[in-house]
Amino acid sequence: MTDAVQDLFQSIHANNLEGVRLLIGAEPGLLTATSPTGLSPVLFATYYRRPQITRLLIEAGASLSAFEAAATGELAVLRGQLDAQPDLLHAFSPDGFSLLGLAALFGHEGVAAELLSRGANVNRASQNALEVQPLHSAVAGDHPALARRLLDAGADVNAVQHGGLTPLMGAARNGNQALVVVLLAAGADPAARTADGQDAEALAAEEGHQAVAGILRAARHEPQGTRNAAAGAEADTGRMTDNRDGRPDEERERHTPMPVNELTGQADPRTGFQTHDPKDAHQARYTSTPAEDRVASADQGKGISLPATDPGDVTHQFDHLATRDPEAMEKALEAPEFAGAQTVAGTGVDSALADGVVPMGLGVSAGMGVVRERQHSAADLNPGYTPPSQQTSPHPGEQPGDLPPGTPTELRAEVRGDADDR
Repeated sequence: MTDAVQDLFQSIHANNLEGVRLLIGAEPGLLTATSPTGLSPVLFATYYRRPQITRLLIEAGASLSAFEAAATGELAVLRGQLDAQPDLLHAFSPDGFSLLGLAALFGHEGVAAELLSRGANVNRASQNALEVQPLHSAVAGDHPALARRLLDAGADVNAVQHGGLTPLMGAARNGNQALVVVLLAAGADPAARTADGQDAEALAAEEGHQAVAGILRAARHEPQGTRNAAAGAEADTGRMTDNRDGRPDEERERHTPMPVNELTGQADPRTGFQTHDPKDAHQARYTSTPAEDRVASADQGKGISLPATDPGDVTHQFDHLATRDPEAMEKALEAPEFAGAQTVAGTGVDSALADGVVPMGLGVSAGMGVVRERQHSAADLNPGYTPPSQQTSPHPGEQPGDLPPGTPTELRAEVRGDADDR
């Protein structure tokens, strides 16, 4: 890139109209220069929203391509280009945008209408990192009328571009209330979220567009089918009719028997939603359970105050199982025979040792084993041995309760409780 080319694009970027005029006046060949990204001076000025510079370049004789004509709204030039090369309708600019996408971005409805009439794909995404469709471009440019035209042509109102952004999110972020209303009416989903989890309401609030955020908040709680309905009182649409047999409603009603309501059993044209449901009155005929076996609310839903029941009427049937006689509540010892045991009488065993009882079912031999165990434990197996705990203290003058030598007499008397020592 020469210094003159660099100066030209820098002047366009800085919106230096006189600088651009001097540069192209001194070197007209700069009108065909290209930026580092492959853009012509006209397209570069259009992207940076420099309408005066764009018009200066066109009037200075800049040759317009189909993409430049679509971006600048030069419909006559565009028609000539498309007539000469019809395939340009589906081509992409050096930076990846379609003709319809460029016209939508810069709000040229006439150009968009021409392209749509020639069969331009209204849902074709750009071939670049943005992956935007023409509707995204119209939203980015804040063009509600053009967005409505694209929607009428079949644009996907919930199309997703890079990052998960939908047209509604773009309109919300821009704070374009009119465009938000248009998109919602077309069925835009206010609950859709971006790749990082934000919905249209959050994007509007983030940019400080509280009015738009309120519209989106209300739309999230509104059934989608009602968004296109005009506001106002509900109109009476009359009775539902069925003229498939070609007869007027009055004649059909005279010759057609009245349907029977399944709830009341009577002739009734009303539906179950309009007819009182007997179940709401707790009617007994809605159960086959006998009356004495039914479980329901105490008053059967009738709102009747019922008398309180005396607890004694319920508990008196258990009175014979309880007693308040202290003597009867004493635990009396039972005889061995009553307890289901047998004695050792007649077996030659000392009843004092055996306690006179042998467990029932074990036989006499079990009782004998108990007696032998007690006899063995009572015998002295080590005659002459005295356990240490029973041996005489090595200091005969001291007993376990003795106080150390030198203890005052008063303390000794108090500890021993000996009044004589005091």
